[in-house]
Amino acid sequence: MKKNSTILKTILLVSLVVTVSGCDFLRSLVGRPTSAEIAEKKILMEMENRIAKAREDSIALANRTVADASAYVDSIMKCGVSIVPAQIISHTLAKELKFGYCIVIGTFVEPENAENLTLRAKNAGYEVLKYPYRNGNASVFVSPSDDVSAVYKALKKVLKEDFCPPDVWVLAKK
Repeated sequence: MKKNSTILKTILLVSLVVTVSGCDFLRSLVGRPTSAEIAEKKILMEMENRIAKAREDSIALANRTVADASAYVDSIMKCGVSIVPAQIISHTLAKELKFGYCIVIGTFVEPENAENLTLRAKNAGYEVLKYPYRNGNASVFVSPSDDVSAVYKALKKVLKEDFCPPDVWVLAKK
């Protein structure tokens, strides 16, 4: 009877410990992760998955942007218009150019001719920049933009203008 009583007390004590501490107590005894550790690991895995997904989305967007820009560059060239890197013209110009692209509608030895074309383009509603070179020449740029698609759209419009010469070209910062 005493033996049964001891067994019964032991069973009650174990039941009480398991009831009070739950499975986490038994898990910790055998070296397994507790509920809190499992929940923490789940949160970390979800965060890692979100970061990986954001990284994948960012790479996909960059790839689409490059593909789109390449398509617009091809479209510009199909219009018979050259795209010239600014460094070929002048290292100073490449450093000073504030936009990625602009349409060059003329380069002049006579400042008066550059001014006349600047006024004609402004009167037609274009954003115009006049760039003076050290040798006294000046170029007239219209529709400056960092967005090659905007430059392509502006180019299609500029090509139809009276002031647009047949040798128009696009200046690219890079």
